[in-house]
Amino acid sequence: MLEEQFREMSRSSRLDRREFRSSLGIIGMVRDSLICDRLFSVFCTQSENTQPQENLTFEQYTAGLAIMVKGTVDQKLDFGFNVIDISSQGYFTFEDLNIIIQSLSHIFTGVMGQDESRVSITEVQTIFSLFDPKGTGRVDREQYKNTIYRYPEMVLRFGEGGSKSATERVAAEVKKKYVPCRAVPCRAVPCRAVP
Repeated sequence: MLEEQFREMSRSSRLDRREFRSSLGIIGMVRDSLICDRLFSVFCTQSENTQPQENLTFEQYTAGLAIMVKGTVDQKLDFGFNVIDISSQGYFTFEDLNIIIQSLSHIFTGVMGQDESRVSITEVQTIFSLFDPKGTGRVDREQYKNTIYRYPEMVLRFGEGGSKSATERVAAEVKKKYVPCRAVPCRAVPCRAVP
């Protein structure tokens, strides 16, 4: 059945970027196509070939969907990291994270029919500082995963309440609540709570 739908969406046995975007439904209809392009690129690497391609095979499409829908937490974190790692260098920068967050905000406001708003640079800097506490300017895959494991509330409550300062409040709460683990890599959820 999924293969049938895939064949209907594609003009051949592969999806190009435009067809892939159409397959995303309402998310693909928003003017901002960066997330759609990043998803397409990450889906294209869901096979033995790690280099992005111009067209997406059915196997790559189903592998990408499987991770998004039924993947393990680690698989989903890897997938999310690959979306943020715009230049596919094995790390992301503040600029990369800002681009992705602004794009997600644009899609969210478009889908929800809200006035377009940007996430403040201060909010993005607050989030980035959690990923990059040493201030190196780069976040690799392990730092990304460890931070998500360490501060799950940050992800779950991102943009809460529509307040521009909500992210800063949440970041302050999680920093007070959790003590960074000394063990690397950290896989505890949550990390050692402060008594």
